Amino acid sequence: MGRFEIDGALFIFLSRGQKLEKRDAQINNFWPDNRYVLWPRAQYWDVRYLDRSHGKQQWLPIAEKPFADQSAAWQTAYGHWLDRKTLG
Repeated sequence: MGRFEIDGALFIFLSRGQKLEKRDAQINNFWPDNRYVLWPRAQYWDVRYLDRSHGKQQWLPIAEKPFADQSAAWQTAYGHWLDRKTLG
């Protein structure tokens, strides 16, 4: 697993079979509150973002279909973050 922060969001890359840990959704002073998780699923890649609206926390998909590869997943995740950041 790898994680990095860029432009106010945390991106978490999981390896095949890895699971998110409870702390990945917790607010802390070290990592930004805006979170994305990317992981391989079968022959595709999935991406979700952490939504904290309406008093709930849930990982929501950023697209209706999975992505063909890690690069497409990453580019779409970062684009999704930039759109959310711009809308503010």
